Amino acid sequence: MLGDSTFFRGVRRYTNDAAVKLSFAFTDDLKRNLELESGKDLTEFFQNWIYGQGYPNYHADWYQNSKNWVKVKLKQTTSHPSVAFYQMPVTLY
Repeated sequence: MLGDSTFFRGVRRYTNDAAVKLSFAFTDDLKRNLELESGKDLTEFFQNWIYGQGYPNYHADWYQNSKNWVKVKLKQTTSHPSVAFYQMPVTLY
C-alpha cells in the first residue's frame, strides 16, 4: 500500500516516536506513524489486515483482440467473511 521506502521511513518514525520509545507501543501507534509518513488514511487497511481475518484471492481472465488491446477482468474473493473486500493495488505485468 505504501511502497518500500515510505513503509521503512514510517517504521523508522515509529521506532523514534517519543510517545512509545521507552514505553508501551500499540498497533494504533504504528498506524499513526505510517499515516504521518505517507499522508494516507490506513484505517481500512488495518481493519482488514490486522483486525480482520483471512486474505484475498484473485482470479484474472483476459483476452486480446485483433488490434492487440488486452482486456483484464480481475475478481477478488476473501478467505473469511470478516472482510468483505481488500482495497489494495494489484500490479499487472
